[in-house]
Amino acid sequence: MPLRLQHRTVAPACPRYQGQSDQARDICTGDSQSSRAHLTRSDGFTLLELIVVILLLTILLGFAIPAFQTGGAAGSKDRVARELLHAVKKLKIAALNRQSIHRLHLGLDENRIWVSRGDRNSDPASSRQSERALPDDVRIEHVRFAGREEIRSGVAAIAFYPQGHSDRAVIRLSDGGSKPIDLIVEAFLPMALIVSDNGSATF
Repeated sequence: MPLRLQHRTVAPACPRYQGQSDQARDICTGDSQSSRAHLTRSDGFTLLELIVVILLLTILLGFAIPAFQTGGAAGSKDRVARELLHAVKKLKIAALNRQSIHRLHLGLDENRIWVSRGDRNSDPASSRQSERALPDDVRIEHVRFAGREEIRSGVAAIAFYPQGHSDRAVIRLSDGGSKPIDLIVEAFLPMALIVSDNGSATF
């Protein structure tokens, strides 16, 4: 009597779930309804979550924009102070090396600066070729020389002499918002000093 072989389909073993419960094996083989729901579900954001995120970003931008604008103005003032600091150092060296008087001119009404070389009778047109306008948000509030009153209009000129010294002066920069910056030019120091304070710098 011939033998009949019965073919039985055996589900492949799931090695990760050997010895586990029936529910775990169903998830592995994909037989259970819960596993099919899990596989067909698409993850995403709900409308409420998107509204909350947009609201938080709006609040953060409301605080960040005014702070950024204030920081930008202060940055302009600091940059001008550093440029004047560098100019003072260069003028002291140039006056000593070339053995001639150099001057830093500060036009308070025009809000401009320029450099000249030689005596006061030298050609003003040639000296103003180095003229530079300051940023609109930065003003030269006043210039004060030692033993003299503050200059708040017109042109103030700080002289640098061939002997290596200069006039003693204070240049005040302001932007109408934060604290002013005083640039102190000392007679016998190789470079100026920067002071940020509510009060006026004194000699």
